[in-house]
Amino acid sequence: MAELKRPLAEESPAGSDSSVEPLATGPASGGSRVGRAPGMVTRLLDRLNEQEIAYCRWQGDEHLQAETAAPQGLDILVDRQDALRVAVILAEAGFKRAVAAALLPDPGGEHHYLALEEDCGSIVQLHLRYNLAIGDERLSEYRLPWEPLVLSTRRLDQQAGMYVADPSVEFLFLLVQVAFDLRLGSLVRHRLGAPWCCPRRLREVHWRLRGDAGPVADLSRRLLGAAAADLVSEMVAGEPSFTKVREFRRCAVPVVHNYRLYRRGGARWRRSWRALCVVARNLSRGLARSRRPEGRMVPSGGVAIAFLGSDGSGKSTLLVETMAWLSGSLRTVPIYFGSGVGPSSVLRWPLLQAERLLRKRMPSVRDRPWRRSTGPTSSLRARLSRSLWAAARLVWAVALAYEKRGKLHALTRARNRGLVVVCDRYPQNQFQDFNDGPMLGRWRDHPWRLLRAVAEWEGTPYRWAEHVVPDLVLKLHVRPDVAQRRKPDMQLQELEKRAEAIRGLRFPDVTETVDIDAEEPLEQVVRRIRRCVWRKI
Repeated sequence: MAELKRPLAEESPAGSDSSVEPLATGPASGGSRVGRAPGMVTRLLDRLNEQEIAYCRWQGDEHLQAETAAPQGLDILVDRQDALRVAVILAEAGFKRAVAAALLPDPGGEHHYLALEEDCGSIVQLHLRYNLAIGDERLSEYRLPWEPLVLSTRRLDQQAGMYVADPSVEFLFLLVQVAFDLRLGSLVRHRLGAPWCCPRRLREVHWRLRGDAGPVADLSRRLLGAAAADLVSEMVAGEPSFTKVREFRRCAVPVVHNYRLYRRGGARWRRSWRALCVVARNLSRGLARSRRPEGRMVPSGGVAIAFLGSDGSGKSTLLVETMAWLSGSLRTVPIYFGSGVGPSSVLRWPLLQAERLLRKRMPSVRDRPWRRSTGPTSSLRARLSRSLWAAARLVWAVALAYEKRGKLHALTRARNRGLVVVCDRYPQNQFQDFNDGPMLGRWRDHPWRLLRAVAEWEGTPYRWAEHVVPDLVLKLHVRPDVAQRRKPDMQLQELEKRAEAIRGLRFPDVTETVDIDAEEPLEQVVRRIRRCVWRKI
């Protein structure tokens, strides 16, 4: 392979290929394609060119995506000798590292970076690689030492404004990737007449060659042998059928097997182990609702973000938007700390059903009766009713405290694993029996020892929440009259009380608290929230 290490071509040939598909940003952008890269990527590419970093856009593993999927961000190959310089440039450009959370990293895997596009508020994804590895989503089994070849034959795409790989080199790499990814299922689908595995990216590069098999055949002869070159010429002139791809694999095996990362038994063991890990993770998520990591996470540590706001402040809308914005790039865990109809524990679910039945029979009931404190009365029937509601209040408070205790544990575990936790409300110990605060605080001085013990236990998660604080608190402020127009079923006095409580909540200095005017246009509020969240990640 020594003959491949020739000087890098800084300019493209006269016939520069400008038909490369344009860049698409992450899922937050809706998958729309644009002619040029976003501002963050354009500035990054300009910086790489100024520092004379050898790079090119590389999409060699895009065939693993669905047929209708758009490219997720920008994939580039960089000379490994420039790794330290590239890391400095990425940090200066505002890119943040993200790592896979579910499986162990592959030696030939990608390095994922994320950046916030300030103008539109979308997350730009950058997939950086120094090695050319082939395999599936579970294991990279081979590493092809073709990086000098790819970088020395790169060409400048004027439309995209970046260096791209030569179509002949890319086609040969994709062909090897597809050939060594053939499994028993591919043969079964081929026998049944179903699509076996001819990925969209391979078909696109095949079309760009336009039947010119000369360059790719020469490369195949130099790298894989004469027999493989003859098959490549036939596939370029015709199409990559299953029979020809399988025969190409047989011809390329003697050469490609020299580039194994693992022995045959070791690769099978690792692939089986990762498959078992995926099954175990799915079972734990489905049965135990475990907060096990999945997707990508921030290696510097997780972040907990809490949204606080009275009814009518747009909290639910902003929560859904933030989750959709983050979940496409990072593993995001939503946690509901309220006492409404959101995700609840097994203990609180029967009370929610009882409340639903009570509201059907008594439509005039606006608040939960077991949360209201009744004054002293003399009649026996009234005292009995008061005792029943007090018992229901006790059960409700205990179930809610148990639920908050478990969710605080889930928040701690998720944040310690590097995940982003988005909290709807947050427990507080500053306002008793109001606004997600403890409900049995007045019972701590009760004459009965049992009730004092229950009240002490019920207040434990609320006191614990003063130490397990979120990293960022977003307070959504809105005038009570505006909130009432948005929520006509709420009383104005109640909305004023809730808004005053939100303004009065205090958090330790380690928590960043941001006050947001929720009466502004939704686009401005969303943009400001995204900037605040991205600053904490």
